[in-house]
Amino acid sequence: MEDEYKCPKCGNTKRFYRDVSIPAKLRLDNTDGTEGKVYDIDTDQFDNEFEPIYCAVCGEVVDSSIL
Repeated sequence: MEDEYKCPKCGNTKRFYRDVSIPAKLRLDNTDGTEGKVYDIDTDQFDNEFEPIYCAVCGEVVDSSIL
């Protein structure tokens, strides 16, 4: 079986990613102004599902045909 994706730069055929945005909350501490932990992440809703696919090893764009 042929791999669906292959990185043209490093040859990776296993791990890839696509940038997405998901709704979440970022806790803020009013006493010292620091940003805290990300929580209440909604993994059922995300944007940018049609972004290019990147190689997880070197970051090269592997497939941008979906744009």
